[in-house]
Parts: sequence; structure tokens; C-alpha cells
Amino acid sequence: MLDALCERYGDVLGETNGRRFHAFPTLQGDGWLVGLRSLPRDEVQKELLAFMGVGKKVADCIGLFSLDKFDIIPVDTHVWQIAQTYMPHLRAKRLNDQAYQEIGDFFRKLLGGYAGWAHTLMFAAELAVFKAEAGVASPAPKRPVTASKKPTKKTAKPTQTVKKTETTQSATSPTDSNTSASDANASDAAGVDDGAVKQETLEPVVEPTRPARKRARR
Repeated sequence: MLDALCERYGDVLGETNGRRFHAFPTLQGDGWLVGLRSLPRDEVQKELLAFMGVGKKVADCIGLFSLDKFDIIPVDTHVWQIAQTYMPHLRAKRLNDQAYQEIGDFFRKLLGGYAGWAHTLMFAAELAVFKAEAGVASPAPKRPVTASKKPTKKTAKPTQTVKKTETTQSATSPTDSNTSASDANASDAAGVDDGAVKQETLEPVVEPTRPARKRARR
């Protein structure tokens, strides 16, 4: 938005590397707004905050770029991050009115009466577009560190082995033997081999005994 205003209403300042730069438009026709230049920094901010929708950052931008308040420090997200580099204690705080004033006082004491313009250079150095032109790679965003869960050891449950016991019957009932015999005969008649092992009964072999010789009497 500022570039569009400068290109449309501002005077040409010069051209570098094919890029034309314009001055910020001058104020015309409003004696009240021009009269703010003679007020102290804090009074300028107070007067501009009376407008609906104007916050401290916008009011300070107007004071810095249009009302010659060169020591004003507009604080936004980028400046807040830059300030935490110089003021580490701010990392545990939020950007409220007290922190806003503390940041401005710190840079005014560090950079002097032109702290506002010096802060503008630090602000621009953090923008990706200027880093790309300068050939500086932007650092990768830091990922939030989350507590890693410790691996839980799984305990093996004791396995229960079940022993199967086979019971054999030494004697079969007459009914079972008759049923088995009838099934076997039916299988033999149909010519089907059921894989059963046939048992053959063997007759005992009796060897002939030799007659005993009688001893002759002497």
C-alpha cells in the first residue's frame, strides 16, 4: 500500500537496477495534521489513537514516516522477534502496552535520535524479499519440541501348553467289532482301499520233535 501511494503521489527520487524509487507524499491542506509535527512523540501518538481503527503501530508509522518523529519505534511481529534477540527476557512475555514501551525505550537508548530509521533497516533485513535479493537464505522455521514418549516394554504373557492325552481301549465292545467288520466287508466288496492295515493271523509253527533214543543196556 505504501509503495502504491509513493508511486502515485510521491516525487521520483532515483532509479537503481531498473527499480524506481519515490518519495512519500507530502501533507497538504490539513493544518491540524501538519501541526502534529510540533508536538512531542507521546502526544502525537495519543492524538492519532483517537481515530477509530488506528492502533499504536499505525500511529507510530505515521509519526515516523510523515511527522518527522525519527525516534519512534513501531513494533509489529517482526520487530517483536528482533527485540527478543536483544532482550531475551521478553520471550516469556506477551506484546502488551508495557512491553511496547520498553522496546521503544531500549532502541532509543541504543540507537539515539534516529532510532526509528535504524529500526527500519533491521525490519527490512528480516523480510524474505530483501534476503532473496541479497542472496541470503532464510532460516527454516523451528518446529516445536514435543516430549518424546518412552517406549514401554511389553511383557510376554506366559503361554499355557495343553497336553493332549490319547486314551486307547484295550478291549472293544462286541458292537464296535461287528460294525468294523461289516464296514471292512463293504469296502472289500466295492473295491475301495480305505487305507486300513489288514492284520493276518499267523498259526504257530510247531517243529517236530525227534524221538529220544533209548540207551542200550550193557
